[in-house]
Amino acid sequence: MDCRFDTFDSTIIEARSNLNFECLSQNYSVMNFDLTSIQKFRNRLDKELVGWRHGVAHGDQPDLTSLDIADHVDFTAELLIVIADHFQYAMLERM
Repeated sequence: MDCRFDTFDSTIIEARSNLNFECLSQNYSVMNFDLTSIQKFRNRLDKELVGWRHGVAHGDQPDLTSLDIADHVDFTAELLIVIADHFQYAMLERM
């Protein structure tokens, strides 16, 4: 990290947190990561991943009638790979 741990809001990374695009952007800023490659995930991240999780956590059932599960899994995997790549690159860069 290019900063100390006291420069970010730790509630963003708690288990009960919704890691929406705004929170991810804040974390990327703290870590000095380029946000460009995750911009394309913004709407689906907030609506599909975070929105559904939030609804289920509060007792709602998301409307999954038009869900393509394979597409959803591919989207989630791609997002996680991109984020993981940023962390791995940053670790290697600092060695």
